[in-house]
Amino acid sequence: MRASVYTASLQDELAFAGQTLKYAVSLSPRRRTLCLQVHMNGLIRVCAPTGTSLDTIRDFIHQRLGWVIEKQSKFSSRQQSQVCSLEEGTRLPFLDRMLILRTHFASTTRPRLSRQGDELSLFAPRSSEIRSLLQNWYKQQARIHVERRINYYAPLIRCPLPARIRIADQKTRWGSCSARGSIGINWRLMLASAVIFDYVVVHELCHLLHPNHSARFWMEVNRILPDYLAVRKRLHEIGAGLTL
Repeated sequence: MRASVYTASLQDELAFAGQTLKYAVSLSPRRRTLCLQVHMNGLIRVCAPTGTSLDTIRDFIHQRLGWVIEKQSKFSSRQQSQVCSLEEGTRLPFLDRMLILRTHFASTTRPRLSRQGDELSLFAPRSSEIRSLLQNWYKQQARIHVERRINYYAPLIRCPLPARIRIADQKTRWGSCSARGSIGINWRLMLASAVIFDYVVVHELCHLLHPNHSARFWMEVNRILPDYLAVRKRLHEIGAGLTL
């Protein structure tokens, strides 16, 4: 049987030692060699010349499993060390600001969050509820902020408004745009700078005009955000640390 050949970029997985390794494949007619990447957000990607067989790609990964596992372990340890302790007085990133966490615990208290200026007051029966309350609050703020930024950028891009806006909670994707015009934005971007948040919004809105990563797509992104390359690089650098 002839080995299967990729005709488009896709997802694949590899079984080894009772585990499953999921990875993405990016094909390019300009590539001449195979390249394996392990990103800080957990994404594993193989860059390969167009027409490379599935067998060849899997063999390539098999030969480098030790390196992949070492990289994943390193990034995982770094992420764990970056998780906030969420104590009284903790400084929480919020776009271009830092909010000071104030905690109030009482058995009869109804869980809620209240912001006044740069102070975020949390009221809860017990400390174990801090993280989930904070994450839910950040998701609510993300929806408010993304709607504002979409209303700002959509006329500049001259694209239709999204059919639906979804606030996502993923570890490996910052944004998405479906064929039906639905846009997803990761709430964790509220922990980054405002310009990084804007880059992801612009990126997904441009997909409403160009549902691919063609030259025309990147030209449109560049027209709206001329410094997008530096912003995208910064997101790659800090992405793994955007967590509560």
